[in-house]
Amino acid sequence: MLIGREVQGGTTRLARTPSVAPARWPAVKPAAPAALLTAGTGGLVLLHARARGDGDPDLTGDWY
Repeated sequence: MLIGREVQGGTTRLARTPSVAPARWPAVKPAAPAALLTAGTGGLVLLHARARGDGDPDLTGDWY
């Protein structure tokens, strides 16, 4: 009885409609993790460039 009123009113179509089309899910779902991964990798690259910025190609120094 309660479902019949929702079907007649058309609100069930609204409830079943996804906000993102299924064809776009592969592009939308990994967007946030990809952005975090890109930012983290960029930070590590900048840190590495700063650590090697003194002109010495050997990061650990002389081993002997």
